[in-house]
Amino acid sequence: MRATLLLVPALLAVGCGSRQFAATQPATAPFRTFGRVVVEEFSVDGAERLPLDQKGRALNVAHEIGAFLRERIADRGLFPGEGRTLVIRGTLVGFDEGSQALRYFVGFGAGKGEIIADVSFADEDGKTVARGNSRGTVSGGWFGGSTRSASRRVAKAVVDFIEDHYEAAGP
Repeated sequence: MRATLLLVPALLAVGCGSRQFAATQPATAPFRTFGRVVVEEFSVDGAERLPLDQKGRALNVAHEIGAFLRERIADRGLFPGEGRTLVIRGTLVGFDEGSQALRYFVGFGAGKGEIIADVSFADEDGKTVARGNSRGTVSGGWFGGSTRSASRRVAKAVVDFIEDHYEAAGP
């Protein structure tokens, strides 16, 4: 009983949601062949057409994803620092904040938010090594969760893809 009481607040703080990386171009080389990584600042597709407040939030989310990605790659120690450079570029192509109030008061998927980023991996010469769409959602959490947790899920899905293709290229 006591463990359950401690577990529920922990789950609420983390938030509920999902992550997925769908490759549109499978990895043509194992990621272990790269010793360094550069994560470029993520951009927002169609940012110039968005209303000012929505543009600001989308740009902030794009920045968050890049920062979370850099942090997670460093934490995992995937690229030791010697050899070829892998360049990761991303564009936010889908951004729906959903409704934090609906997530909090209704739950069960109501008010779900979603972030989708088109992510490409290239060598230092610009040759594409892999490409895909990374998706992160938020469907609940402490006070209804936030898009910040969905941003983390987008970054984690990218790192999962790198780890899945670290030793050998292909599906």
